[in-house]
Amino acid sequence: MRNWIVLGIMGLLCCLNPAFSEESAAPFLMRHGYHVYDAPWHLNAGITFTQWVEEDSKGQIKVDTSNNYDLRFNEDLFSYLTEGKLDSAVITLENLAEHNPRFNMLFLPYLFENSRIAHKVMDEYLLDWINGKLKEYNLVALGILDFGFRQICSNDPNLKGLEDLQRVTLATQDRKSFVNAMAKIGVRLRMVPFEDLYKMLALGVVDGAEHMLSVMVAKQLFRVQKHLYLSNHFYEFMPMVFSINFLNKLPADLQQTLKATVKRAQQLNRDMCEQNEKEYLEYLRDNGMQVHQLPYDSFRDKIDAAYENIGQTVGSGDDLWQLFFEISRARYAFEDKRTE
Repeated sequence: MRNWIVLGIMGLLCCLNPAFSEESAAPFLMRHGYHVYDAPWHLNAGITFTQWVEEDSKGQIKVDTSNNYDLRFNEDLFSYLTEGKLDSAVITLENLAEHNPRFNMLFLPYLFENSRIAHKVMDEYLLDWINGKLKEYNLVALGILDFGFRQICSNDPNLKGLEDLQRVTLATQDRKSFVNAMAKIGVRLRMVPFEDLYKMLALGVVDGAEHMLSVMVAKQLFRVQKHLYLSNHFYEFMPMVFSINFLNKLPADLQQTLKATVKRAQQLNRDMCEQNEKEYLEYLRDNGMQVHQLPYDSFRDKIDAAYENIGQTVGSGDDLWQLFFEISRARYAFEDKRTE
């Protein structure tokens, strides 16, 4: 009987004293989804982010993580968010484009010469653009994680420009918008399952591949491909997306803590990406690959057909023109600094 009286008094205190109730409340659970990839800077930054969330919130947010394999190979993390099965996730560009074709604009090849320009455009334009498209799904992106540039490997020692690339077939992954865009400038890409990549190259079914350096290292492609061409033809990135319903459950101070932690993880990701790409390049060179530089400008001058193709996919060209303007603005900003 005495125990029941104590419990009753505690319940009354919780009702009368909001502070007492908040302090004794259970932590908020954030169900977070991510994709498993060979890029360590993506996985490490993503996992570190979940640890930082718990630390920075002083345990008021607990994170339950699931990757695309945990979710029975279902890669549609976007639907998991909109259906309320996840509260946050790092979403692939392919997954975004499946739900809104406007995101196909992000598959434009030869947009960014370097990561500095890419980051400036992401921070000052693309994140807001992405959120404009996510709003109707009650989602918001708080940051963007990098994978870095995709490059080309082949046994052909004479790939010096676009005309040379037009005579070879390169293995790629399943991203139809990008394949179609490259086809418009005569570059043949063959979609190859990731698990078959090494075998297809070893058997000579394709003449080479376009992938990230991390994939070339993880798949040991230097054993079957002797030439690495630094083309910077596509910049990989993935937004970190949150359910607005989940964010609205959090007190204002925890929302600010979460947003700051996302930016912190984003910077960690960028720093790791830059350092690891340098180390991977040296690793591939040390293991026998000859490294060549493909002239970026020669491709950009002839890429209009690919951009027109993407423009047909995404509808109105206003977004395209604004993206080109932001890229030019970022490029000129860095060029101006070099002349100071």
